[in-house]
Formats: sequence, C-alpha cells, structure tokens
Amino acid sequence: MGQVCICSLAVKIKSTVPAWSNVVIGRVSRQSHMSCSAIANLQSSGKTVQIYIDNGSGGSGGYDVHLETFNQEVPADDWLRGFLIYFH
Repeated sequence: MGQVCICSLAVKIKSTVPAWSNVVIGRVSRQSHMSCSAIANLQSSGKTVQIYIDNGSGGSGGYDVHLETFNQEVPADDWLRGFLIYFH
C-alpha cells in the first residue's frame, strides 16, 4: 500500500493555448510510477481543463506535464487552479 499525495496547483499560462490542444507546459520530478491527472479551473471563466503527468516521458530526472484544453481556448496570462492527486 502506497501513500496518497495531494498537491495544490496554481499555473500561469504564458501564451494562448488553442481549443482541442494537448501541449507540454512544464516538467516535474516525482517518485511515482503511476499516471496522475487533475481537473483545473480557469480563473477567467471557471471552465475546466485537464492537466496530467506523462509517465512515458521520464528522462533527465523529470516527466512532462501536459495541458489538454478540450473545447475552450486558454488565453495568455490566465491562471489554472486545482489539485493533483497521485499515489507513490
């Protein structure tokens, strides 16, 4: 049995992300080998987007953090806020 980690997210988007996009917004290091994802709210509109960590991208001690926008654009300088939950 592992431990559950809950992390608060607050991410400022530097440039506009079009609707229906999947872009890498950063890298993190972590000890988990399980996929994890979060639903985050856009500060400007309250709409939701998905953020997830790609286990297959490990290398150089880190993992890619992806943003999926589904059917809404994320404007530059908007904030994403939510919680990331994963096991390790």
